[in-house]
Amino acid sequence: MSEPSNNPGYERSDAGLKPLLLFAAALVVLIALALWSMSALESGFERSHDRENVAHPLQDLRVTPAAPQLQAWPTLELAEQRVREYGLLEEYAWVDPENGVVRIPIERAMALIAERGLPERSPKEEER
Repeated sequence: MSEPSNNPGYERSDAGLKPLLLFAAALVVLIALALWSMSALESGFERSHDRENVAHPLQDLRVTPAAPQLQAWPTLELAEQRVREYGLLEEYAWVDPENGVVRIPIERAMALIAERGLPERSPKEEER
């Protein structure tokens, strides 16, 4: 076991006032110098750089975007879109007449699939 020491584990005296005041004064002086130097630097930049006559290097690359294309008659356009979609879902039409591809109404297509079932792939098609 170690012998108990005479060290009580805390400081017996207060911090010195003079070093604290010197540190605070030095901190205030450093902050003031920093503010003054930043102000002098900014005013120097303003004097050396005439902002009115110098073009930005990317100025020619700036393009004003076009105005948004708003719908003049949204309800009418929505109705027209629905008529087009209805035509795709509910009417017969040729998709590719040369190859015999047609579009049939969706109800008829579902009835045909329910009646005949889904087409099966041949083994040659599965190898691809």
